[in-house]
Amino acid sequence: MAFCPNCGSPVQPGTTSCVKCGGPAGGAAPQPPPQAPVYVTAPSPNSFQPGPYQPGFGAPLPDPSPMALIMAAGSWVICGPILSVPAVIKARSDMAGIREGRYNPNSMSMCQIAFWVGAINAGLYLLLFVFLAILFAFGFFVAATAPGHRSHVSTSPVRVTTSTASARDFEAIERDVERQMASRPETDRKLWRQVRDELRLMRKQKGAGPLPEARGLSELLRSSGTDGKLWAALTELERKAAEDSGRDAPSRVVPAEAPPEDPK
Repeated sequence: MAFCPNCGSPVQPGTTSCVKCGGPAGGAAPQPPPQAPVYVTAPSPNSFQPGPYQPGFGAPLPDPSPMALIMAAGSWVICGPILSVPAVIKARSDMAGIREGRYNPNSMSMCQIAFWVGAINAGLYLLLFVFLAILFAFGFFVAATAPGHRSHVSTSPVRVTTSTASARDFEAIERDVERQMASRPETDRKLWRQVRDELRLMRKQKGAGPLPEARGLSELLRSSGTDGKLWAALTELERKAAEDSGRDAPSRVVPAEAPPEDPK
């Protein structure tokens, strides 16, 4: 009697398989044919990055353009902000592409260097522009607040010095001139009446700017050049009329010397 080589059970003659284990009665169970080996290509270290774009296994990612780094370095040599601002924009775009998986992540350091080099250069130029703007505004303020030069200053070094306000009123000064004019020639008294009437009218007309000169006043002042008291009273009356009308009195030059007397 034959026995199964697998489990040792007796096998009837003429049978080819064991009724107990199902193995072949004549020897070891047949092995399945070997399968063909399956080869899988391992992905490269930079071929898979999280993001919307996934390249195929084994496809290397491209490096971003070095233009951002070139512009950032050039901004410190020439052109300043003209190159630094585009360098910052290009570096930010390249870093975004790396995060999205479109560029080689090993280039992230290069993009970050380009970004910070360009940003520092742009920031320094911004501070320089702010400083220049403040300096210009300060200079303009100083120039605007500086006292201006008067365009009507006379070349004569001698001027009549006046107080801020006359201690006497217009009528008191007018009476003083009337007393002094009593001893003057008729031509002077006639000029005086003309000057008096015009000054009375002008002191009641409020305005701004210089007070117009009364007709005949300059002639009357020249005539009274030898009489300093009369000259001072006439100019004081003119100043008082200007003060009452809110205007500025004309500047009067003190006569340096008395005019020669007319021969009689």
